[in-house]
Amino acid sequence: MIKKPRTKPLKLLKLDAILQRLVHNHMKHGELQIEFARYSAGYRGEVALDFFLHDLDENSYLIFHDLRLPRDKEKKYYFQIDCLILHSSFGILLEVKNLSGDLYFDHHFDQMKRTKNGIDETFPDPVNQVQQQKSYLDSWFTRNQLPKIPLYSLVVLTNPNLLLHYHPIMAKKQLILFELRV
Repeated sequence: MIKKPRTKPLKLLKLDAILQRLVHNHMKHGELQIEFARYSAGYRGEVALDFFLHDLDENSYLIFHDLRLPRDKEKKYYFQIDCLILHSSFGILLEVKNLSGDLYFDHHFDQMKRTKNGIDETFPDPVNQVQQQKSYLDSWFTRNQLPKIPLYSLVVLTNPNLLLHYHPIMAKKQLILFELRV
């Protein structure tokens, strides 16, 4: 059962509103267009995941989309989870990426590199990101006196136009990657 439905991110709504009102020759138009495309792709990737989550037994699972929880007692810092699936005996954190091109995971330097149209870009390692979220959620459960359950983390790559290059260079981490074909 979906307990917290997915909503279009406020940042995406704001960028859309700005771009509709901004003249095309404005010096920031191109930069905002690129940012809008990046946020749109991320949102589309998360929506693509919903097709597969729909098959889960709604009486056995609780699904929370775009979950934002306090990291500390003072509620000064927060962490965000793309999707949290809770079962009575375990939880799964999903970090969704909707990237195209060639992806290279470099756990030695904690980064992910994308090559697309001959251009290289680096991103923070999503495996580390979801592992950190898992740690924060575990602490949040403890702080809120909730029962301890095993937590698992997954990086979900939703774009079928992706070539994945992965070399296991991990010492302490566990990686589970799967690709959803849409």
